[in-house]
Amino acid sequence: MDIRAVPASEIVKSKRFIVTAPPGMSLAMAVTCMRENQICSMPVLSQSDGFLGFVGIFDIMTHLAFWSYFKDSDANWVARGSSTFSNPGLKVADVLKLSLENRPEDWQAWSSEETLGSLASRLSCVHRILVALDDKAKLLTQTDLVKFIAEHDQENVIMKEPISAMATKYSWRLKEEIVKLNSDRPAIEGFRIMYMNKVTAVPVIDSNQRLVTTLSSSDARIITEENLSTITLPVIEFLNRGYGALRQPVTARMNCSVGEVINKLLASKIHRVWLEEDDKVVGVVSMSDILQLWASEKAD
Repeated sequence: MDIRAVPASEIVKSKRFIVTAPPGMSLAMAVTCMRENQICSMPVLSQSDGFLGFVGIFDIMTHLAFWSYFKDSDANWVARGSSTFSNPGLKVADVLKLSLENRPEDWQAWSSEETLGSLASRLSCVHRILVALDDKAKLLTQTDLVKFIAEHDQENVIMKEPISAMATKYSWRLKEEIVKLNSDRPAIEGFRIMYMNKVTAVPVIDSNQRLVTTLSSSDARIITEENLSTITLPVIEFLNRGYGALRQPVTARMNCSVGEVINKLLASKIHRVWLEEDDKVVGVVSMSDILQLWASEKAD
């Protein structure tokens, strides 16, 4: 069976109902809501206008904690730090249009009868979309679809293809295109690199260019008003304080198969695997890349 023809309802029917935010919710309240529900993003629903898009923890922290550095890259601001959030009274609607994930064409709830083949190309551009099922809203995420592919499409020839061949064919980000953060630099600098380059993670490297860990946009969730000053600490210390230990990066070699990379992504519950050669980061494969590959190859 070609699982491209499977409707989205096959995946979302067993998922829990979602936590949503009204456009008038304050950023401070949105942060509290995300923490209580252990999520990093929420769909914004208006009673009059319906689905308006997604707001994420990184979008919110950009306005509460990061903006003065993002705007000016002010070294003095980093030196003196900050102990309070800026503009906690701003509303979700005020930051919605600035989200890296929101595009006008995605501001809708897709039918649960849309096929996975149709939705794969859309999910290669965003982490999640909203799906309407029985008059209720459910989320379909990149992880949901990649997991379904891993469980039901193992015989697909692309699973055995080496990453090196796919990287060449699809111009995945390699060599000089990868932006990196030195391990002695402050965490706020890493968040600014993500914002300026429109990426959701950066590899953290040591003085020998070896990979140490990853800083991702979802790490903004460990920031509170009480520990706000820690964003000016070296990124390693920031992450150690936030999680209690440094997370080991997940990597793959260029000769790894697509199937092996998918297994690494799912086992580690992450969205990207760094590609290494000679113990140095030379590229990245994300769930977006996997879904782009699957949608394109199955369509050929």
